[in-house]
Amino acid sequence: MNVNVFSVNGREKNARSDGRLDLSLWTEGAVDTVRFTLLEGDKTLWDSGELPHRGEYSFDDLPLSPCAACTVRARVTGGGETAEASVSLCTGRMGTPWQARWIEPEQENAVPEPEVDFFALVVPGPHQLGGHGRLRPAQELRRVFRLDCLPGRAMLYATAHGVYSLFLNGARVDPRRLAPETTPYELMLYYQCYDLTDLLREGENELRVLLGDGWWIGRLGFGGHSCQYGDRLGFLGQLELEFDGATEYIVTDERFESRPSHIRYSDLMMGEKWDLAAPAAPWTPCRVTEGGTDELVLQTVEPLGVWEEVAPAALFTDPNGELVADFGKVMAGVVEVKLTCPAGRVVQIDHCEALDGQGNFFRNVTGRNKDQENMVVCGGGETRFCPEFTYQGFRYARIRGASREEIASLRALAVATPIRAVGDFHCDHGGLEQLQKNILQSARSNMASVPTECPQREKAGWTGDIHAFAATGCFDFDLRGFLSAWLGQMRVSQEEDGGIPIVIPSYPEQTKMQYRTNGNNTSAAWSDACVSIPLRLYRAYGDKGVLRDNLPMMERWMEYVAAHAPGHLWTEGYHFGDWLIPSFENDVQGGTAATAKVIGACQYAVTTAELIEVLEALDEGE
Repeated sequence: MNVNVFSVNGREKNARSDGRLDLSLWTEGAVDTVRFTLLEGDKTLWDSGELPHRGEYSFDDLPLSPCAACTVRARVTGGGETAEASVSLCTGRMGTPWQARWIEPEQENAVPEPEVDFFALVVPGPHQLGGHGRLRPAQELRRVFRLDCLPGRAMLYATAHGVYSLFLNGARVDPRRLAPETTPYELMLYYQCYDLTDLLREGENELRVLLGDGWWIGRLGFGGHSCQYGDRLGFLGQLELEFDGATEYIVTDERFESRPSHIRYSDLMMGEKWDLAAPAAPWTPCRVTEGGTDELVLQTVEPLGVWEEVAPAALFTDPNGELVADFGKVMAGVVEVKLTCPAGRVVQIDHCEALDGQGNFFRNVTGRNKDQENMVVCGGGETRFCPEFTYQGFRYARIRGASREEIASLRALAVATPIRAVGDFHCDHGGLEQLQKNILQSARSNMASVPTECPQREKAGWTGDIHAFAATGCFDFDLRGFLSAWLGQMRVSQEEDGGIPIVIPSYPEQTKMQYRTNGNNTSAAWSDACVSIPLRLYRAYGDKGVLRDNLPMMERWMEYVAAHAPGHLWTEGYHFGDWLIPSFENDVQGGTAATAKVIGACQYAVTTAELIEVLEALDEGE
């Protein structure tokens, strides 16, 4: 008998701040009972006693304390055999006040993109790409401090207005990417916790932070808007050092310094440029700002990271004479290259999903700020270029400025939120086998902090897409923690009248565009994901906790629908129809108008039946 996977809240290092633990347990072999214990060091805080095996468990009001390092152990028995597994977790701050203050590096304010008519966005044009001169450098921050002796424990709590990476004494602290990830920042901003105990040294230590635009400032969504939440980068960090019962703090304040980094610009959509030949800028003091901490929430979902490394299936010269790498499949991520070019050489990497009819590189993704191009100015010796604060959707990469002989190595790094495969499908039909592989690849490429609709054009959490895919996704993968965290974002984003935005997080410019073009920010099937997703999770994993957590949101949503459905027919308001009737392919407004009279009413009936199923499930055994 083996316990092969054991997770807490979908994330192995965090626990919910309300004292609740959601546990997932997978085993090999027949299991009769399971027993959990919660420990802090050698001290047992809680013991579940023997429980019947279910695979999924939730426990409330456990004796968890703030900023604690705990271990959960599971012991399973069956057929006279036993097996054990354990997982470490960090409880987070649990409401403990921050001593750190928000700081900002010296920087120029970012400039918002100009307003563009919605229908102008769908017409490709050269004006939609380029103009990188308006982008700003990523910033580098540092704090140097001395330790006369090493602490017994060192925990760093950090977040950013922007995206960040951490380095201590020259080593990367964590392999995650694009922290603190995307949430509705005005309502909820994740913070992360890091155990630095083994990275510190006696004497001088240096903590460095790279800070880029990310979702806070960078271009997002269909419209490619910028400055969604602010026009300045910021960072908040608190390092807590424990010495024999006493705690010392290294916090963000005016003792931090900053300078523009070697990353001359970074944008999630447009791409990233490094300059490794330019001299480093001088350090300047950071500025303390008045940012708050009330919206900060511990990240409980697995962090974004590299889940696969892919070598090129082919490296060829296309008919236009350009060097193109084919990675064999469409993915979300970045291309890492090592070059032996002279210092000052400019190398550019462009990304696309398809070739044209003649086999040439073809920029198939159009729209404002959808450049998907990365660039490096080479330094001396070997140059390693791996973009830090962006990612693309691509199969092919065009390499300009370097010959085949100057490329020492080349690979694609697939970036996503880690999700564990749990289902399997095989048959003797080659086409269906390939279809299943495509489904798995597409799913992994779109589980990127939130469930997105595509990794190249919008990177947005469209609710209708995951509504359609959730049942399949829950068969193929363990999505419990991932989608539960996203539903938490949906709950705080619900509007006062009960409406559910069609994109979660609903970026401010996305919300404005929706109201401006359609009069509201809801749609049948899209907003109904607030009912369907919890139900899909319950059907897949049997956890009633996800139903209880989201029932108030469901009920408020159904009250919203009822208020807009005279005679119990939901024909008022806006409903998407642009993908539903092929004959309206070139008439988006006509398609939505034609389907609004049908789709809304039908979806109302479906969602009502689903809510009844939710209520019946919660009533069982209560």
